Amino acid sequence: MTGWIVSDRMVRSRYTEWYDGARSEFLTFPRNLAANLQSLLVDPSRPPLPEFRELVELSPGEMAEFLSVRKPILGHGLGVLKFSYCEQRTYEEVALRMLSREQPDLTGIYLIANDPISHTFWHYYEPGRFQGVASDEAKRLGLLIPNISVHNDRYLSRLMKLISKDTVVMVVSDHGFEASGRLPKARPTDQFADSFEQARAEALKNGTVSLGQSGEHTRDGVFIAAGGPIRKGVSMKGSVLDITPTILALMGLPVPEDMNGRVLTEILDPGFLARQPVRSIPSYNMYLKRDVLSIATRPEEEQEKLEMLRSLGYIR
Repeated sequence: MTGWIVSDRMVRSRYTEWYDGARSEFLTFPRNLAANLQSLLVDPSRPPLPEFRELVELSPGEMAEFLSVRKPILGHGLGVLKFSYCEQRTYEEVALRMLSREQPDLTGIYLIANDPISHTFWHYYEPGRFQGVASDEAKRLGLLIPNISVHNDRYLSRLMKLISKDTVVMVVSDHGFEASGRLPKARPTDQFADSFEQARAEALKNGTVSLGQSGEHTRDGVFIAAGGPIRKGVSMKGSVLDITPTILALMGLPVPEDMNGRVLTEILDPGFLARQPVRSIPSYNMYLKRDVLSIATRPEEEQEKLEMLRSLGYIR
């Protein structure tokens, strides 16, 4: 078995460590890869302030709160910004490191920050869809949502310098966003005093903490593809369920008939489809069952696969 997996436990175990001192050993496959990647963790207790200043302008009080929050709390805007961005930056650096060493047939990178930031800051981005949003706050904080997209675009350009021109690149979001029309609900700061360090309590002694979601999901997401046999200038409508069948076809693998979705043939070059027609099989289950049977006759492969599951924390 070849390849590598870096699970979200690589970052979230650090959050667990900050919560209660516990530390997970189930971070990566192979398991020893985690030790080699520790230096790439972007620690929210030491956030990269120059990068945050490029994303958003915070007032002195907001910066004090931002720096002092020590634990992620769902719906707390500045905490969401701090922890989700640092989590994404870790994924980014890990991917750059691994792709600079080897380039497998398939790589997936999760850029998480857009989603929680859009949930918690949308009322600043579209203040006209809400009542009671301060204009000075909207002017500053409303830039955060487009700026995180600019950040993602710049990161994509860094990735593309590492890969060949024939590599197919897909940008996929399984949903979009729109204004919910509901402002986050303000709650007294002291309700969450035990979740923050003393510095934050002092900075917000007479303030409030905003909780809730002013941005909500829409069904329409984003799909952009380029490189290799992808046709240029083609618009299409599809579903997130079409992504996996299309990837299978691009890799020359058969598409199972029991899989939801279809191959997006309209975005593929006709010459490519002529050379590599879309193939199908009834299901991959038959191969999975056959593989399970073959494992029993090859103990070394069984142990390797069990070690992968253990290293990721699925079994003990």
